[in-house]
Amino acid sequence: MSHFSNLPSRKRAAALPARQKPSLGKEAFLRWQKFISERTGVFICEGKAYLFENRLLPLLQDFGCRDLDHLYQKALADKSTALVSSIIEVMTTHETSFFRDRWAFELLGDLVDRFIAEGKRDLQVWSAACSTGEEPFSIAMTFKRALEGGRHFRPHILASDIAEKTLQTAMLGSYHQLGSHIRPDEVSRYFTEIGGTWHVNEDLRTMVQFQHLNLMDVEPHLGCFDVVFCRNVAIYFNIEVRRRFFDRLAEVLPRGGVLIIGASESLCNVTKRFQRQDYKGHFYYRRAS
Repeated sequence: MSHFSNLPSRKRAAALPARQKPSLGKEAFLRWQKFISERTGVFICEGKAYLFENRLLPLLQDFGCRDLDHLYQKALADKSTALVSSIIEVMTTHETSFFRDRWAFELLGDLVDRFIAEGKRDLQVWSAACSTGEEPFSIAMTFKRALEGGRHFRPHILASDIAEKTLQTAMLGSYHQLGSHIRPDEVSRYFTEIGGTWHVNEDLRTMVQFQHLNLMDVEPHLGCFDVVFCRNVAIYFNIEVRRRFFDRLAEVLPRGGVLIIGASESLCNVTKRFQRQDYKGHFYYRRAS
């Protein structure tokens, strides 16, 4: 954001006029609620109407809109999808880190051994909401460690996200900060530091295929995965969307395929397509039917 306070007074007239913060009425809120829910599955309750105002406000100037109603009308008529993509970008959450909930990657390492013992050689993993890439690259590091340990298999990682700009960041594989969950030996083995930026090594990057994907559009032809990471996504869905969503996820997993969701999430009373499993005091799911 530009700051004008230190400019000479004669320059201030050139500054853009301050925007007035719009206030959403009930009807306007419901329109935006439906717009976001239909396109992303994310359900924003009335008590969080401020999210629309706080997150959409910066787009008014970017797209030449007077107010949020003008932005809404322009989004409905958006043929290039640039505006809709920007709205989705700001209205979806992108919080992530390398090896977040490390137990999930320890589980993946154990699953690699199990799959190999069962005779599998091609292992397919999908990071369904990859954000800026930390999750799929953590998966790649887990696979790389297994390969370095003498396991013989061919890793395949699909990483997808609904937010295009966020996905572009993931594809770069470059980070100014690596977070607190990654270990020093992992940094030294799997990253190259150049000018204060950490770059994921090329051998890891080639393991990951990135794809722009709206999870509301998941179909069985997407693939058949041994493991799906879909963490902290459905917490933003209402119960009906959640049920349909997990039933669709079941279609891209074989019987016995593994689904890893967020630590605070549960499929209890959501779907019968999965059975809960315990791993070191944590829970994951296997497709049952």
